[in-house]
Order: sequence, then structure tokens, then C-alpha cells
Amino acid sequence: MSKYKTPCLLFDNECPLCKRFKMSLERIELRDINLSFYEIQDEGIYQAFPFLNAERVNKEIHLVLSNDPPKVIHGAEVLTFLIDKNPKIKKFSWLIDSDMGQKAVNTFYSSVNSLRSHLRSHCSKCKNKRAKPQIDTGL
Repeated sequence: MSKYKTPCLLFDNECPLCKRFKMSLERIELRDINLSFYEIQDEGIYQAFPFLNAERVNKEIHLVLSNDPPKVIHGAEVLTFLIDKNPKIKKFSWLIDSDMGQKAVNTFYSSVNSLRSHLRSHCSKCKNKRAKPQIDTGL
């Protein structure tokens, strides 16, 4: 049995924004989901979930929903999924169900991910860090 459980959120432990997002998620109530958290720097996740592309995982948030069969969501879709799992926010889910609401979620995610990339490019610890090359399966 693997020590890595699904569903799990993969986060960048070297990014202050990612660490803060993870800490916030640990404090909120999520309906019908027991979420685990794993650092993208942990090489074991790429062995446990060989369908992941390390380079892509380094570029955007990933949520592994299941291992067999592989089911992964990433980017703004993760935010939409997590919003749907929070009973307090669920009351306002109609706002994100609209095209305009989805555009707002996508814009928010894109802006935060852009800021994360900017921070990483100016971080002496992160700048020279390279992801292990893997075959891109699209997940």
C-alpha cells in the first residue's frame, strides 16, 4: 500500500503563496473529501503517480483525484472543484457556474499563478531548479 493517498493536492513547498494556500485549505471544511497534501519536491509522488508530468506539476496546481484509473485536474479547474466542496461557499456556487463567474475564477487563478512564476524566477533557491524530464501524457 502506498503512503500517498488520493485525493491529494500537490503544492510547491518553496513558494510562500502555495504554502499559504495549503494552510488555508487545511483549515476549511470540505464536503465528501479527505484531502491529502504532498510537496512537488517529493520525488516519491512521481513514482506513486507515474502519469504525472513533473515539469507541468511545477507550472500549475494539480489535484490527483484517483490513481487507478488516473484522474487528475489542474489549474483553475482545481479552484472550481474545491469551491464546490466547501459547504459555506456552495451557497454562492451559482456565481461561478455562469460563464462570467468561470472567467473570474480563471482570471484569478491565472493572476496568482503568474505571480508565483514571477516570484520563482526571482528566487535564488528556485531559479536554477529543474524538473525531472518525463513524458507528457497530458495529465
